[in-house]
Amino acid sequence: MKKIITVSVLAAFAALFSANVSAQQMSEEDIQKIIEKSVENIDRYVRLDDVQLFFLDSIYRFNIPAMYKEMEDAKAAGSSNQETYIAISDIWMAKCDDAIEKILSKEQWQKYLKCGYGRERKQREKRAALRDRKIRK
Repeated sequence: MKKIITVSVLAAFAALFSANVSAQQMSEEDIQKIIEKSVENIDRYVRLDDVQLFFLDSIYRFNIPAMYKEMEDAKAAGSSNQETYIAISDIWMAKCDDAIEKILSKEQWQKYLKCGYGRERKQREKRAALRDRKIRK
């Protein structure tokens, strides 16, 4: 069961945050469906109370469309560099993680990290460190 939830959550976010998917290709309805499925999967695994569920949904409903707006803006400005879109995604997902950590108990946060988000977080941190090294050179 744990593996099914992890795979489905990661697959949903992979589809949502893939740098190869243009923001214009994702309709508002598609984004909302992915958010709903992700919130349901996290709730199933972490077992959120009603207030936490409301906050998690609110975090995603604010941050994900804002991330896509920023991606659209980058595209409109002529950016075609995949690293730009990955960086935008990393920044917004880090914001999501920071907000989610605040609403979860320590035990819930550990479960959240174990269901695949911890690995994603580490990958984002590695990419950020690489970007910082490139900038400093």
